[in-house]
Amino acid sequence: MENVGYTYGEKTPFEHRALHQISLHIPSGRYIGIIGHTGSGKSTLIQLCNGLLQPTQGTLQAGEWTLPVKKGRGLHLLRQKVGMAFQYPEYQLFEETVRKDVAYGLDNMDFPKELISLRVNEALRKVGLDPEEIGEQSPFSLSGGQMRRVALAGILVLNPEVLILDEPTAGLDPAGKQQILQMIARDHREEKRTTILVTHSMEDAAFYCDYLYVLHQGSIYLEGEPKDVFRYPEKIRQVGLDLPEITRFIMKFNEEIKAKKQDIPPLPLDIFKIEQLVEEIEKRFARKRGGI
Repeated sequence: MENVGYTYGEKTPFEHRALHQISLHIPSGRYIGIIGHTGSGKSTLIQLCNGLLQPTQGTLQAGEWTLPVKKGRGLHLLRQKVGMAFQYPEYQLFEETVRKDVAYGLDNMDFPKELISLRVNEALRKVGLDPEEIGEQSPFSLSGGQMRRVALAGILVLNPEVLILDEPTAGLDPAGKQQILQMIARDHREEKRTTILVTHSMEDAAFYCDYLYVLHQGSIYLEGEPKDVFRYPEKIRQVGLDLPEITRFIMKFNEEIKAKKQDIPPLPLDIFKIEQLVEEIEKRFARKRGGI
């Protein structure tokens, strides 16, 4: 994106500028997190990425496509390359069976009939569902988490080069949330797909993403690797966000050992996994006791 802006209702009494001069570059294969308070411009930004919206200022280059273009020209091809899952994607399910719902996109692409079943089976297995067990069931007979997986399979079956997910775990219980996020991370690694995650969860952004953009009032407020973004707690809190819980713990730990003047090295801020945190703490106290 080069100086991209977007205005809703341009040249009307309801005109609203949602994005201001956004410039960014997302290399292929990265796992990008987009975070920000409600109304910061996150949803507008991702809808620009596959042409659901087109810039009203600046230009966007996505592979061979440059936006804005005349409405409809080649955008259906762009949307095959850039798959998008909105919040509560299961609300878009409508077919009578799981198999038909997942196959819908391929059917509309005139994909060879003999290959559709293979691709559907593969997509369902990717999201942890058994096509033989649920393929002929109604998607509406499934649990909420299973419906979410079916909806994601309907996107993955198209094998997009870029996968955009807008709060993909909204409304799920903690176990279902972790299953979905781990599935997405596994797909990202195995397919070397470019993944863009919009989330309100600082924990998820820090744990899964390798680069973050923090939006505020339609502009990029902060960007960088998680360890760099969460290095500025006051800046993060100024825009209505908070640090990951593990980062807050590390900062408190470091403050305590500094206040008590203990001869213990501070913990680095780039730890986002509990196992790594435990290991680092054990090292420090083993060293203090004269061990390793």
